[in-house]
Amino acid sequence: MGRHDSGYKQLFAHARVVADLLRRFVREPWVRQLDFATLARVSGDFMSGDLTSRHNDVVWRLLWKRPGAAPTPVYLLLEFQATPERFMAVRLLTYLSLLYEDIIRNRALTPSGKLPPVLVMVIYNGNRRWNAARDLESLIEPAPGTLGRSCPRFTYTVLDERRIAPGELGDASNLAVALIRLEVSHSLEEILAVAAELSAQLPRDREPELRQAFTGWLLRALRRAHPGAVIPDRADLEEIPMLEENLIRWAREDRRRARQEGHKAGERKGRVEGARNLLLRQLERRFGPLAPEVRQRVGAISSVRKLEAMADQILVVGSLRDLGLE
Repeated sequence: MGRHDSGYKQLFAHARVVADLLRRFVREPWVRQLDFATLARVSGDFMSGDLTSRHNDVVWRLLWKRPGAAPTPVYLLLEFQATPERFMAVRLLTYLSLLYEDIIRNRALTPSGKLPPVLVMVIYNGNRRWNAARDLESLIEPAPGTLGRSCPRFTYTVLDERRIAPGELGDASNLAVALIRLEVSHSLEEILAVAAELSAQLPRDREPELRQAFTGWLLRALRRAHPGAVIPDRADLEEIPMLEENLIRWAREDRRRARQEGHKAGERKGRVEGARNLLLRQLERRFGPLAPEVRQRVGAISSVRKLEAMADQILVVGSLRDLGLE
């Protein structure tokens, strides 16, 4: 993901965004039993070898409080992807194993002395549908008996941002929803609407780092929507709607440029069609009715200059072969 990945990490380094992600996109009863006040970021120092330099994960820990049971730690491992990877399940299983080794080493087991549950989630923002296997078992050749039973079983969850129906998102009061709305939108109106909602959700005197992280994301969304516009590198969240007049002007200019380019393309196409029709009429006058193959060859010529040059040669050539049309 590059810069995108660092932006995601910056945003999901905040407990409020993580809590909103779980509340909105993991719609299972146990989520209501999580104590979001206990959310704590887990260091990635447990990664080893070359994995340290290439892993993208963000890990959080919180308590699961079930009636009649001691509070149990639960972990959330987030991976950010812009492209599907066929063997993603293998990579994520490696991360999970390293996390469990770290939990054992630090004696951070559950009250019953077992390993805590871990929700492994890929947040995917690519244009193509996520098509990688979500379970490890489907990547392993089926085997009989003890050979098959020794194969590990592991499944991860995918949040495919561009496949979420707009009606399922809701408003930007949920910060994970706001992030996804910005990620999938190329509409100036949508971006400005999210900016206004975020300005109300993130007042100046609270969570300044989170406020600044979302401001940076908004500016990137505006650059994506208006690649030719001069948009500041830094701004305050409340300053984004103040750019509206300039943004609307840029949008008008974008539409005007698109119309002009369309007109030019239409003019070029019209000139080619005119030269082609003229050549076909002259060919018929000189050589009589044309075979479909000859018409196809003329139809494949898209250069006005070449069509006009062929028309000029009709009176001096002896056959269609001389024109390269047979």
